[in-house]
Amino acid sequence: MSIASRHGKLHLAADDAHAWRRREDLLTADVFGAYRYLPLQAALGPLLASAENAEGLRLAAWAESCGIAWSSLTVVWCAFWPTLAGREPDLIVVLGSSPEKAELAVLVEVKLNADQHFIDGRPQIAHYGLTFLDGEFEDECIDVALPV
Repeated sequence: MSIASRHGKLHLAADDAHAWRRREDLLTADVFGAYRYLPLQAALGPLLASAENAEGLRLAAWAESCGIAWSSLTVVWCAFWPTLAGREPDLIVVLGSSPEKAELAVLVEVKLNADQHFIDGRPQIAHYGLTFLDGEFEDECIDVALPV
């Protein structure tokens, strides 16, 4: 059974006004689902390392500036469509240097021919980030078990 199916993302309707959302969910499951079977350094690591913020700073460089050596990250753990404070990002990717040590969590929102989604007037990822910085996320807000 596919990841998308297990998470109820294959809903079909005669009048499907949200077909774009289903395509994004299938893209998330197909691409990131396949990455789970590959070594971090072969697929997901380079993809995430080269992700840039609005100022052009790459994730690997940002992690290094926070004292996290990108080359030390060897373990990856993914949770598809977790519930975060009542919302549902497409994916959370947790990276660490061992199965017992999570060092970096990355939220992923997949877009396919769709505009940026907004929550309370902010881009979706910004909403999650600011909610976290404001301390509104409690330890129990994530509905999946993360490594310690």
